[in-house]
Amino acid sequence: MSFNHAAMGGRLGDLSALLSPTMAITPTGLDLVRAHLSLYHAGRVADGAVARRASASSPVSTSGAAVIPITGGLSQRPNFISDLFGWSDYETVSAQLRAALADPAVGILVFYVDSPGGVISGLPELGDEIFASRRVKPSIAFCSNVCASAAFWLGSQATQLVAQPSADVGSVGVLSVHFDCSQQLAAEGIRPTIIASSPFKAETSPLVPLTPEALQYEQARVNALHGDFVAALARGRGIDAAAVRRDFGTGRVLNAREARRVGMVDSISPNLPDALSRLPIASRRTASAKASTNSTRARMEREVAILKLQ
Repeated sequence: MSFNHAAMGGRLGDLSALLSPTMAITPTGLDLVRAHLSLYHAGRVADGAVARRASASSPVSTSGAAVIPITGGLSQRPNFISDLFGWSDYETVSAQLRAALADPAVGILVFYVDSPGGVISGLPELGDEIFASRRVKPSIAFCSNVCASAAFWLGSQATQLVAQPSADVGSVGVLSVHFDCSQQLAAEGIRPTIIASSPFKAETSPLVPLTPEALQYEQARVNALHGDFVAALARGRGIDAAAVRRDFGTGRVLNAREARRVGMVDSISPNLPDALSRLPIASRRTASAKASTNSTRARMEREVAILKLQ
């Protein structure tokens, strides 16, 4: 499996049991995939995925806070892998965000982040949505376990970014991989002939070595995307882009304490309830008041409905 311009890094979490250090699938991982495939063909995984997608547009709401998960390997939209492992995708997070913004009972947005990152496609747009939501309702991103690469991009756009003490944060960068299989094919006596209609159509084909010109072009694309990443982090964290390039790990993940020291996160908290309890009083009151107002309205509507039935 290859990732085209993936913004991904940090600890792999659930993937560690499935993939070897060379990214080849392990025997245990193959058995797990086979087992899930059998469930999928039997309709059990598919049914669960349909149910999950049907309810995914609404975030979990509690005490005036809407909890929106950003977990696992992030994709642009739901797919078989995200259904298999319950990972997040940008389209679903966007739908949950819009629902939370429109819900009068929600006073604060909570992004629960535990992800090594994901693909670029759809990422900048969702980051812009999260940043723009600050003007409507305050938000907090809570980094549990790992908040890396694309997940850090998203988390940094919240009003506040809080990390668990044992969390890893960072992996600022963009990764594009080209696999050159030409020598393996030559060793097997296979010589491919590529027929393309445009000069550069096949320049990144794994069947041929990457030319210096192709490498230069791909490097320029990666550098441009990295610039977008840095600009988003600078905007979200309210600092200079030079500070992001200098202090935010230069591609590495930092532990929570070091991330706090250089300004990657605002604070460190052992768990989400503790993080919420440390929010400014005004934010907590806003959330509580809106939840109370909605609860009172719902109770009155139920009472009116009962009176109409009598």
